[in-house]
Amino acid sequence: MKSNVIDAIQKMEQQLGHTLMLLKFRLMNLCVKSEPGALLTVKVPGGGDEDLDIEKVCNVSILDEDSLIIAPFSDSDMNKLRKAIWKEHPEFKQRIETIDLNEAQKQADELKNETTPQEQERMKMPETPIPSVVKNEQADNLLKLLILTVPAVDDDRKKILTDSVDALVDACNLRMTARIDKAKVEIAKFLVGQADDEIKEANDKVEEAAKLYQDAVKESEETKIKEIEEAYKRYLEKHAKEGGFDTSEGGEESAFSMTFDE
Repeated sequence: MKSNVIDAIQKMEQQLGHTLMLLKFRLMNLCVKSEPGALLTVKVPGGGDEDLDIEKVCNVSILDEDSLIIAPFSDSDMNKLRKAIWKEHPEFKQRIETIDLNEAQKQADELKNETTPQEQERMKMPETPIPSVVKNEQADNLLKLLILTVPAVDDDRKKILTDSVDALVDACNLRMTARIDKAKVEIAKFLVGQADDEIKEANDKVEEAAKLYQDAVKESEETKIKEIEEAYKRYLEKHAKEGGFDTSEGGEESAFSMTFDE
């Protein structure tokens, strides 16, 4: 194939790859479980007009399937962190927990003493489970942590999340189709006067690349829908055990705060 045809196909593939990556990021931000990556867009006010990435201000780790632990490097950043997170994810429930470091270390040491070296290796137990953060400025043995909890996927939230997935996937498919059609027009100009077999080879390459990324979009959609269904199932099982249903969580304004703008 001509070099300009190859370049045009590669350019299309890069654009489709970028669009797919953006879709995956947006879908991840439709949170139905604890996803540290969902906080990547959080910007925390720094000194002056500077905004800092969240990893510059705190450590983020998974507490359980539905909760994240935010460990600020400084107590003074706690309120700024809470506001910045709320701006990106108003659906997250926030609560502050204070941990006694001495007591936590004591419990960790007791647990370590109850296990054999082989068990410790298998469990990959750390020497100290305490987050590497600056200690509470009011007391050396106290540590303040911010706990973020993803709201349960009840009936209302399930519908909103599913509708949001549909909207994001539709927008992604439209953008991909536009880029594929544009590439086809550009490539057709380069192929004027070329042999039939070369034209067929180029068109086949375009269709092959387009199908690859369109299939990936479908796979991403199915994966997210499955996550939503599983979260909804957990909600039903939990409340069936408790003998009742609480549908207060969710709400249209809190289910989806991400757009498909590039």
